[in-house]
Amino acid sequence: MDARTGNARETRQREAEFIKLWQTHRARLRGYVRASVHHPADVDEILQETSIVLWEKLSEFTPGTSFFAWAVSVARFEILRFRQKSGNRTLMFGEPAIEALAARSAARAPRYDDFWEMLGQCMKGMTDRQRDFFHRRFILNETPREIAKQMERPPTTIYSALQKLRRQLAECLSRRFGWETMP
Repeated sequence: MDARTGNARETRQREAEFIKLWQTHRARLRGYVRASVHHPADVDEILQETSIVLWEKLSEFTPGTSFFAWAVSVARFEILRFRQKSGNRTLMFGEPAIEALAARSAARAPRYDDFWEMLGQCMKGMTDRQRDFFHRRFILNETPREIAKQMERPPTTIYSALQKLRRQLAECLSRRFGWETMP
């Protein structure tokens, strides 16, 4: 095997590892960005730009270190860049708050890993209908009105079902894992 073949294999392995890490941390990173930006389309744009920068700078990532902390640092700069580009029209927080969120998110990274595992355990006790509501609202980011329209139900029914679901999940997390508040 020559050096080019070895380098190509190593590059493919790093790229595959990046994809796994991106998939693992994307939802949490979305939460970080959503804490700073109002509109879902803007969140998507910032995440897209963040993923591009991360991909381009893959050689700068040190395996074995916190991918999430690295991704948050890149996302923070992308949020600030978006802020400059958009003239602050869609950000909920200013630069100092964004900096504080980045530091807090990186410091709490292991706790968030635990949270997602715990949430998965609590979701095992949900009905198929409840899991469908959860998926539509919190994974697909559909609004309660969109869900109501698709299900041909009154929006108030969907709002009530989502409120009940949130309460059930919060109680499960609190009861099973001793959390008074969500991380």
